[in-house]
Amino acid sequence: MKQVFILQNSYISFGLDAKLIYQKDKYDLFLIVNQFGYDIVKNKNQQRYYKKIIITNDFSVETIKNTINSLRDEKADFNIITNSEETMPVCGIIRVLMGIDKNDYSRFYDKDAMKKALSKSNAIKIPKYKLYNASQFQTLREGYLDELTADMRYPLFIKPVTLYGSMSLTKINDRTDLHKWAITTSPDTLYEIDEFIDGTMYHCDSYIKNQEILFTFISKNSRPCYNFTVGEMKGTIVLPENHPDTTLLTRITEQALTGIGMPDSGVTHMELIKTKDDQIYFIEIAHRAPGCLIPNMYKEHANIDTVASHYLLQIDAEYHPKPDRKTYAAWACFPKKPGVITKLKRPPNNLTSTIDISWVYRVGDVIKTYSKFGRDYTGTIFLTNPNFESLLSDFIRINDNNLCDIMALDEHSF
Repeated sequence: MKQVFILQNSYISFGLDAKLIYQKDKYDLFLIVNQFGYDIVKNKNQQRYYKKIIITNDFSVETIKNTINSLRDEKADFNIITNSEETMPVCGIIRVLMGIDKNDYSRFYDKDAMKKALSKSNAIKIPKYKLYNASQFQTLREGYLDELTADMRYPLFIKPVTLYGSMSLTKINDRTDLHKWAITTSPDTLYEIDEFIDGTMYHCDSYIKNQEILFTFISKNSRPCYNFTVGEMKGTIVLPENHPDTTLLTRITEQALTGIGMPDSGVTHMELIKTKDDQIYFIEIAHRAPGCLIPNMYKEHANIDTVASHYLLQIDAEYHPKPDRKTYAAWACFPKKPGVITKLKRPPNNLTSTIDISWVYRVGDVIKTYSKFGRDYTGTIFLTNPNFESLLSDFIRINDNNLCDIMALDEHSF
């Protein structure tokens, strides 16, 4: 019997519905998970789908490799997979050590590695960027900043090389901003500094089997992800199969994946920006299902469970999903801002789409910070409509109409 080892070390989510991948006649599922993930499994009452569950907070390469070896049947075929970006480095290294892959997953979580791989292929434009060296700043101070930005134009965009979900993003408008950031940032995190690309963001989500792209969904963002962390709405809408942007970006996605190194199987989530003069720039890519309400959007749009597909494409040789496009879908989320929630408003009356609103917070709740990552919101709204143009109109209106009123408080009130 084939053995499938699922690694899960996220403290944000664990969206797998295990019953969708459970096939007792084909393979046994083994889950190596932290306590946070196990609590989700337990709350869903899904322990029964796993042959064995190992709960650990030690996700070092040596510990996880030894754990897998202790469970291995040497005569059985096996695979080691994850949908957790936090677990991607360990999973990739172990796959190489145990002979599953020739390459680790660094090109799917290390922004410097993915851009270096793409720069060799000329598959897509890459923003000008440099790695920030904190020790050089401590030694050379302003001289280092002069050298760092000598051939770069403001505004700049700073982000950690290996974090995800819009975490720790900073927009730098001028040299004063850069100096303030440099003297306050932690030297323990590796950052990259990019020239800021102004344009429309898209995410391109590909479903891959045996190094062949089966299909790609192209979705358009209402705003770049960074804007959400400074108090603006964000959301995405899946584009029709025959939309010009779908045609263009599907082709570019294939070129980029070929350039970076096509994974054997699974789902990839790539972010691009299209400028006003139709230049396409690569932002980043991950080998996992997309987050937030994107899986819900694809489920409604095309009857595809994206999270389950990421696993099944890798572990079930007979699994070849086909989109059943039946309606259009979009979603948006309401950002957090410091203050007290004074009102949760109803949406405009004249929307033509079917909507579903879910609130995380209530009136009277005090919020201390802006949203720190993609899932850090006060609530969400999900929209469906059989007519794309009608949905698009509603999507634009909703993203300009935050339904969560937050009154700012004096900092001493927190």
